[in-house]
Amino acid sequence: FSYEANDQDRESTVFLGPGWESVPAVRAELQTHTGTFVSPFRSDLAFGKVSFQPGAAQLFDWSVHYRSETDIRSFGDQTAREAAENVNNDVFGTTRRHQYTGGTWLNEASLSYQDFNWNPTPLNSSDVGFVYENVAGGLVLRTGGRDTEQDVGQQRLAFRDDVTLSNLTFGGGQHSLKVGGNVDFLEYTVKKLFEENPRYFFRER
Repeated sequence: FSYEANDQDRESTVFLGPGWESVPAVRAELQTHTGTFVSPFRSDLAFGKVSFQPGAAQLFDWSVHYRSETDIRSFGDQTAREAAENVNNDVFGTTRRHQYTGGTWLNEASLSYQDFNWNPTPLNSSDVGFVYENVAGGLVLRTGGRDTEQDVGQQRLAFRDDVTLSNLTFGGGQHSLKVGGNVDFLEYTVKKLFEENPRYFFRER
């Protein structure tokens, strides 16, 4: 069994874009969103495997792996930290394998399952977004909640079997032949909520 934790506290700086002097009505308010902020990343990785050999000709093993990540990102420059997203990434998988040796042949069979989910969500889903532009239409600052959420998942069930034949004599030499096949059953779920959270645009004239 093994486990690994990866915790990072990165940083991103938010500052007003060109032409911020042209928005005096909200200049003081926008300044409160500027500065350097922590962008945390957290990851947990785990793997386990157990093997059992009931006899000289057979081997069973079972392995499990797990991965879970959160990453608060997509802010900095002219995007305030409150408009960030939290990217959640979760993967779980397990595999069972059986190996049987019979004289001059070897059979390897495996059954595996995987569950994957990728889910970027707004850090502040209850706040609407505000986009402030200068006279020329350039971005001064983006505040409020993020506008988009996605949820993508995959479930996979797979069966594989391989047979290896050895000590085959033909063409004046010894050869080995390996044949096999696999069957996969996959199910996808995709949810993309683009512009779900409203954004209001303001331009100084």
